[in-house]
Amino acid sequence: MLVTLLVSGIVARALGVSSYGLFQYALSLSLIFMSLSYICGSEIIIPRLLRNISRRKQHDLLSNTFLLRLIAAISAYILLLLTAWYTEKSPLLLPIVSILGMMILCNEPFAVTTAWLQSRTFSKPKVLISITAMLVKIGFVLIIYYIFDRNILGFAIAWVSEFIFLAIGLSIYYKKNIYLGRPRFKFQLIRKLFYKGLPFFLALLIMQIFLRADMLMLEVLADDFALGIYASAMQLNLAVAAVAPLLVNTFAPKMVFSQKNISLIKRNVFYISGAIFGFSLLCLPILIYFSPMIVRIVFGESFAMSSKVFSYLLPGCCLYYLDCGLNIFFVKMGLGKLILLKWIFVLITALGLYKVLIPNYGVVGAALGYDIALLAAVIISLSFIFIKDNVLSVVSGERY
Repeated sequence: MLVTLLVSGIVARALGVSSYGLFQYALSLSLIFMSLSYICGSEIIIPRLLRNISRRKQHDLLSNTFLLRLIAAISAYILLLLTAWYTEKSPLLLPIVSILGMMILCNEPFAVTTAWLQSRTFSKPKVLISITAMLVKIGFVLIIYYIFDRNILGFAIAWVSEFIFLAIGLSIYYKKNIYLGRPRFKFQLIRKLFYKGLPFFLALLIMQIFLRADMLMLEVLADDFALGIYASAMQLNLAVAAVAPLLVNTFAPKMVFSQKNISLIKRNVFYISGAIFGFSLLCLPILIYFSPMIVRIVFGESFAMSSKVFSYLLPGCCLYYLDCGLNIFFVKMGLGKLILLKWIFVLITALGLYKVLIPNYGVVGAALGYDIALLAAVIISLSFIFIKDNVLSVVSGERY
């Protein structure tokens, strides 16, 4: 989290508010298309790895998942380039996204190694590889900042370097610890993984669009300066929010995914959700109080307006923590269709709020729309969990 803030701050100081807004817009666009590669995510792979299958079957499962994700990633990268070329917001947009889009190719396909480590609750290798990759990224950013011409394309290359080195590190670890010879690619297995993960994939896709919709709507309804101010605040918010899935993935495998009793599953989901939500609430007043100082240190005086926006975004971040915990229930029970319905509703709600609030309240309106939409997500999650089992089965089309 601190590294992300450090790098974002250096890039923001080097580019200025408006150019940083363009950079973050290109990054948001790339991340939306990256979500197209999230097919057959860890919510499908980890439960299968926990079934005590043989190492050979684990290798085959991970290899076929890698191939499926790689095909999706290549398709997503091509679609990203076509979108950037068609919209042509700026002459620099296509070159920037062509570089940042490399994240798509290097991220999700190689994350099969991460899923294997998570299934064994053994995070040390991934942490060490991630730290090394982040140090590489920092090194590149500093070189471009101090030696080269602070070029926006150079910063895009530096941003992608972390994903490239992370992919290399995970590949080396897989080769040494998991690889068992030439993989056996099976069309039937790939097809099964695709359809099994499809509801969760669509839900995650809609969720990622929601998380970046504020940036896209600001690009349409505001100017690059407002986009830069909001982007810096959101970068801080995302850095705080990034802790939530890490906490969930730490506790979920043993407390939820390995359990079979529905009452115990619900109880543990609420324990995890309450714990991480409580943690976020404890951090909330501290972050709000120090937000002006954080913005000044990270981004500089020219981004001073971002502290107010960051303060408005933080309550929504707490709700995001809570929803991440509640989401474990739907993943465990295989209720991907309900997750999809939830995020479709949240996205529609958010777009409506942005359309009304941004023209009237600017960047603060975008922050308020983000918070209200996440509140809707929490209410829907709790409503689905408390619906009686037979009603839930009819609504989702899945029985458990």
